[in-house]
Amino acid sequence: MFLTLPNESANATYQKTQNGNWLAGFSPLLRLILVNDQEWNRAKTCLIDKGLCQGFRNHSASSPWDYLYYVQLGCCSPPKRCGFLQRNESFWEIPESGFASQNEECQMWANSSNRGGCYDCDSCKAGYLAKFQMDWQADKALFVAILLILIVSTSLAFWTFGCRDESEHAREQRKYRNVVNA
Repeated sequence: MFLTLPNESANATYQKTQNGNWLAGFSPLLRLILVNDQEWNRAKTCLIDKGLCQGFRNHSASSPWDYLYYVQLGCCSPPKRCGFLQRNESFWEIPESGFASQNEECQMWANSSNRGGCYDCDSCKAGYLAKFQMDWQADKALFVAILLILIVSTSLAFWTFGCRDESEHAREQRKYRNVVNA
């Protein structure tokens, strides 16, 4: 799992992806595991059911949605490069001059504006991947410590139980047979 994540922070990866292909900054394996059609449909359904974008519109400094910031940024507001005009908290409008970019993501946002967010957009998936990466990086030290404890305890167990010579093993077996036969 360590190999599937970039070495940089989730913020750095997410910021890089805003200027081009949304998912390119993330590992192909991570994309395959987390945003394949089946897994993404599950995640998307949960985000919609929990009212992700309503929470983003009512966002405050102590909002319970703070931990989903990247997901909300990707799903609930169109990419800046599209040039949408924000009319209120939840309504984005295409400028009369058209999109600032001919990116496919801009058209997807225009088609999904009545749903309150674009859950099929790559920007939303990138936010989801950034959230996963952020969580993983926060827990990385814990995972390494657990791995080291497992390695040390396995080594000690092998050394303790595996280093006995054959004669000692034979004595233990005879002692056990004498107790059972008695």
